[in-house]
Amino acid sequence: MKKLIGEKRGKLTVLSIAKTKGKNGETYLCCHCACGKEIQVRANNFTQGHNLSCGCNRRKNAKKNKVNFVINNRPSDPKKVSTDKKNRRQNKKKH
Repeated sequence: MKKLIGEKRGKLTVLSIAKTKGKNGETYLCCHCACGKEIQVRANNFTQGHNLSCGCNRRKNAKKNKVNFVINNRPSDPKKVSTDKKNRRQNKKKH
C-alpha cells in the first residue's frame, strides 16, 4: 500500500493512506485532484482505474453536452423536478 503514495491515475495523485476504513475493512486513499479538490477513494477502485478524477470530469462533460448533472441526488434545476412530479401525478390519475 505504501508504494501507492505519489502514484497518479487520470487526474488523481495519491497523497496518503486514509485513517478511515470502509464498513467491510476496505482501505481508502487520500488523493489530490488536478482541479484542486482532495477526496478519499477506495484503494482497489484507484488501482483498477475506476476513479480517475474527483467528479470534475463528469461535471465538465455534462456542461459541454448540456446535460443536467445531479450532485448528491439533487437535480440542477429544482423547478423542473416539481413540474415532473406534477405531470406524474396527473398521469396516474388518468390511468
